[in-house]
Order: sequence, then structure tokens, then C-alpha cells
Amino acid sequence: MKIAPLLAVACISAASRAHADVRTVGPAGQYPDLQSAIDAASDGDVLLVAPGAGGTFTVDGKSLVIAGDGNGTVKGSFGTFAIRNLGSAQSVVLRNFEQTASIGFGPTPTCRIEQCAGSVFVEDCVLVDGDPTLLVHASSAVELARCTVRGFEFTPVTSTSSGAAVEAVDAALHVQSSTLQGADGKDGVNFSVQAPHPGEPGLRVSGTSLVTAVGAVLIGGDGGDGAWAHIGGCINGEVGGAAIELHDASTAYVRDCALQAGAGGAGTSACLPGSSGLPIDGPVGSWTLSSATSYRMTSTSPLREGQTGMLDITGGASALFFLSASPAPAPLFSAGFGGTWVPSLPLVSLGALPLPGGYGAVNISIGELGPLVQAAALYVQGVRIDGATLSAYVSSATHVVLLDAAY
Repeated sequence: MKIAPLLAVACISAASRAHADVRTVGPAGQYPDLQSAIDAASDGDVLLVAPGAGGTFTVDGKSLVIAGDGNGTVKGSFGTFAIRNLGSAQSVVLRNFEQTASIGFGPTPTCRIEQCAGSVFVEDCVLVDGDPTLLVHASSAVELARCTVRGFEFTPVTSTSSGAAVEAVDAALHVQSSTLQGADGKDGVNFSVQAPHPGEPGLRVSGTSLVTAVGAVLIGGDGGDGAWAHIGGCINGEVGGAAIELHDASTAYVRDCALQAGAGGAGTSACLPGSSGLPIDGPVGSWTLSSATSYRMTSTSPLREGQTGMLDITGGASALFFLSASPAPAPLFSAGFGGTWVPSLPLVSLGALPLPGGYGAVNISIGELGPLVQAAALYVQGVRIDGATLSAYVSSATHVVLLDAAY
């Protein structure tokens, strides 16, 4: 199926909202690193980052698209990042990056999204280093799509702890088609006062947070192994981490997710092993579980004038997908639609797509964006409609950057 004419309409819609500048980052780019490009950028600009380039950065109160210039395993790179103080009409997209692991001293989150009233969309990123690795705090619309986040795996000499993959505090966090894995707890050390630590959760939720997880894999870390202390004798193995750990007045909606709790730490000598963790550990928070099939969407991005890319959708068979796109986000969770709808008005229909055998693909290509348009950005998502059961479920969302051929 080809939708080039309809996508062109979407491009016009996106371009009419803002004429974004493109700023290139990397050895052959305009800027040597991301921070210098961010400092020079204006609201709505696209920062195009060469593979392996990037560096530590902070976005403070600016609407930006930050895109690694590649697909699959070819990614931009950063050490740490902070995105903060977005207004309700602002948004940040971070796509196709991989964090470079450092020697952590913990407990410190290395990636932060804080005090954001606007939308933050993180797609196709790998985050590997922190305690927790990603902290989402006081932010109302944060989406992780097809990301891998791993809690910090302690280094015995330099760290006294290990971390959760993601922690949400007083935030709305939407996790789609992603893997979140908490770190293993630190092992006890024989003949010392160092006790083992519990395994860390894949996702820790607290305060008044609302978290949705659809089509995700959430894994708790194993508990630390026990030890024989010089004073006091046996120290038993510690408990494994939960896949999801809820606190306070937090709420979680979980659909079609694999929840794997961490194993208890081993005992040594006469010491007992620790107990396994729980898939969802919610002594105070509440949650809803659903087994309905989720639908995963991927896209080629960036996409330049004259190039052809793909939208791929996988999920349940015998369904019809209606595809839509928008230049702006407004993540809104709906239990009735089984997930979070991301695109906002103005909304452009990209047509219907059947899913025989649970898979569908769309060829996308763009023509001339316009003489004054360097780039346009689109949020694309589908809704599955099943006429037989009268059910409707949203797919995961994807973000596509459209570029002038000069880039």
C-alpha cells in the first residue's frame, strides 16, 4: 500500500504550523555537540545528529526534535540528559540514541525529565546507566516507544547500590513496546559488614503518578546473594525486584505485557536464599491488568525528499487499521481504547490498512516539502477496529522526521 499523496497532505499541514530550521550535529555538521546546537536553536527546530555524535545535554523550556540520523543499530550517542520546564504547548522528541555507559557512583539518575507540562516523546533509544536510569518527575505527558532501559549494574569498588530502570514520581508516563529491566541487587561480601541489596524494579511508580504499559517487557533484578559476616554470622540472600513497584496514590494500567519478577539471591553456607519478587508489588497503589493483544508500529525516520520508507504494524490478525498523523502531540490515555492516543488536532487520515496474519506494511514517500521548508515532523498512530467484537485498540505511536533533500 502506498500513501504518498496523503502523506504529502500531512506534510503541508505540519509545515503550515512552523518553518523549522535543521541544525546538524557531528564531525561534519554545523555544531560539534548537541548542547551547542540546543543553545543556538529556536522553538520547533530539528537537530539532526550524526551516528556516534551527541554528548551530554540539557533542554530547558524549548520545543525541539532531536533525531539520530540513522535507523536500527546506527544511533546517536549521549552520556546523560535532562529535559525540563516545558510549557503546555511545547514538546520534545528524542529518537534513535544510545547512552554511553559510565562508571557510576550512585544513587544518581543520569537521564531526567522534570517539570514538563508539555509532551516528551522518546523513541528507539537505549538507556543503560543510572539509579534510576530514567527519572520522570512532575511531568504530565511522557511517552517511551520501543526503548530499552536498564538499571545501573553496580561496580563493586565504585558503587554502593544499583538502580531501577525507570522511576515515575507525580507524573503521567506511557510505555509502549519497550523493555525496562531493573538491576540486580548488590551481593553481600563474606567476612565484611556489606549486606546484600534487594533486586531493583523495572518500573518504580510513586506519588500521584498514572502509568500505562502496553506491549512492554518489565523485568525485576535478582536479589543480592547472601554472605557470612565476620560479626553476626549469617546474612541471607535478598528478595528479587518486582517488575512494577507501586507506592502512594499511584495507578498503573497494564495491557499485553510480560512481567518477570527477579529471583531471590542465593544463600551461602548455612544462609538462606532470598524470596522471589512479585510481578506487581503494590502495597498502596492500584493497578489494572488486561491480556488484550497490543499493536506495535515502527517507521523509517528521518525520511528525506525523494526517499521511500516504511510503516510496519504487527499485532492481532483479522483486524482493520485506520492510520492517522498529526504535527503535534497530546498524549491521552483511554482504558476504552486500551492505551494512549498521541496525535492531536489537526489530524490527517492516512487511510486504512488490513492486517492479514497480524502484519501490515505501508510504503511512505514524500515529494517537495516546499521552498521555505527544511523539515516537518509527524506523529503517526493507528487504531484497530474489529467489527465482530465492536472493540477498538490503539497501536503504539511513532514519530517521523521529514527532511529537505539537502540534508
